[in-house]
Amino acid sequence: LGIKNAKGDLIITTDGDCTMNENWLTAMVNHYVQSGKKLITGPVMVKPARNPFAWFQQLDVMNMSAIGGATMRNGFPTMCNGANLMYAKETFLTVEGFKGNHDVPTGDDIFLMQKINEKLQHEINEKISVQKELQNQKDFLRLIIDSTPNLIFVKDQNGKFLLANKATANFYGLKTEEMEGHLDTEHNFTNEELKEFKEQDKHVLKANSEVQFPEQGFINSETGKTIWLQTVKRALSTAFSARYYVVRLTIRTETGKQHSCRM
Repeated sequence: LGIKNAKGDLIITTDGDCTMNENWLTAMVNHYVQSGKKLITGPVMVKPARNPFAWFQQLDVMNMSAIGGATMRNGFPTMCNGANLMYAKETFLTVEGFKGNHDVPTGDDIFLMQKINEKLQHEINEKISVQKELQNQKDFLRLIIDSTPNLIFVKDQNGKFLLANKATANFYGLKTEEMEGHLDTEHNFTNEELKEFKEQDKHVLKANSEVQFPEQGFINSETGKTIWLQTVKRALSTAFSARYYVVRLTIRTETGKQHSCRM
């Protein structure tokens, strides 16, 4: 009830018989902010022992602190101490706090830590699963576009390549991973050709549809041979409202023999 009605975003706990120095709160909050962790715990030190019983108590607390710190550092937390503990109120409410442990006389701090850790592990596993699925889809798309001899690529409105298949990379004399962020330059085309490309792209974006352009001949700088290309461009919109255009070129071996291409 106290945590639910707390006005602050962070909850920090200690025991009534503990004393802290003046930098305790600052150190805990700074570490919470800088680390991004959902739960922060620290060691608890026992005052110098004055009798055998106190000595064993001190040894026991030191042992638990060492084990707790080591297991946390290695990614499988086993224990913590509510006498030096901090977590976000939102995190506490998300895992339903101490629910399910009300009948247990002790260990509420450890049970809470385990619930938070399980929740985070579940979220991490879900993210990993989504990332793997996205990578599989990306790899499958790459496999498809690399299997065609036609030049397929995507540019943004500034003319930078966002995606290019293997045929396109070969045309530019680059690797596919080198095409991302690449711009058409005078090294590949003449000034007149570059201006024409820009005009074509403006026309495609304005039309917001598929546009087929007359075939053009380009001289390969390495072989000196003319390569004839039939160009089809289509403007696309993404879920983020940014406008991109996709360019698909079909390689032509000689002029006059047109290959129809449609996206």
